[in-house]
Amino acid sequence: MKVFNLVSKPIELVVGVFSSKRAANAIYNNLYPSLVFIIQTKGRHSAEARGLFEVLKGIAPTGAKRSNFRKRYIDNLEGWRELPADPSEIPFGFWH
Repeated sequence: MKVFNLVSKPIELVVGVFSSKRAANAIYNNLYPSLVFIIQTKGRHSAEARGLFEVLKGIAPTGAKRSNFRKRYIDNLEGWRELPADPSEIPFGFWH
């Protein structure tokens, strides 16, 4: 039983990383069009835009990648314009 736990725990962690990436990408794909629409119609500083930015910041991976993502795309007032429509196009070091 102990050997099984030693083997299964790392596998669960790896599967968890891929499923969280998949979930984050799905959320991003659904959220991106709304973010663009809200910013264009209500502005970047509207309550709706701020809420969507918080969701984006929350689904970014933890640690340095989240910090990099936040600095480049959220804290930078024009950073949202650099967000690609497809999350797979976000550079390494900023996303899952």
